[in-house]
This record gives sequence, structure tokens and C-alpha cells, in this order.
Amino acid sequence: MNPAYGYKVWRRHDLGVYFPLYPYSYARSNVALSGAAGGLHRSVYPERSIRDNVLALKTDQITSEEISQLADRVEDTMSSIDNGLDPNLEHFRLFRNRLHGGRNSLRSLSLAPLGSER
Repeated sequence: MNPAYGYKVWRRHDLGVYFPLYPYSYARSNVALSGAAGGLHRSVYPERSIRDNVLALKTDQITSEEISQLADRVEDTMSSIDNGLDPNLEHFRLFRNRLHGGRNSLRSLSLAPLGSER
């Protein structure tokens, strides 16, 4: 990806949403109750197949060959951990939810009851 395009996309989607710096706090005694993992209980991706969801990310800055290769890699990764679950929900659980639960857990105890599998 062209770095200028990546920066433009970052500015459009993330600037003002995420802070540029997160100060470290030594002592916090609060507990956060998080709504993270809500996507495990609903459809978060518009397409039915994981491949179609990746292909839908195609832009003018990404060639058809590049997006197809990325879709192949995602399918290969998801098939290597196949446990009979919907690949879209499994992808959300293993990647997006794990990495996008917020910054509260960096500083204090954060409970996310929606993330429970049972």
C-alpha cells in the first residue's frame, strides 16, 4: 500500500477517534465493565463468506491480485483453525475482538461478560 494513501485512510477513519498518546497510570482501583465482544452474538460482517468480506475491502489503491491473495491467506488461516464455527464469527473472536477491546484493560481490570463462550 502506498504510504500516502495509508496515512489518508488513517486520518479519515481514526483521527479524532483514538488518542495519539495514552498516559500510563500507576494506581487505578476501578473496574471497567466492557461491552466488548458483542460481535460474538450478532453478525458483524455484511457478507456471508469470509472471502467475500475481504474482497469487499477492495479500493483503487489495492490491485485485484493483491486483494485476492489476501483473501486466500485469510481463508487458509481460518481453515487451519476450523472448529465447525462460522468463519466470520471465529475471525471476530480470535482477531478483531481480541485486539479491539479497548484500552481500559491496559490500566485496570476490565470485565467483558459478552466474551464468554458459554
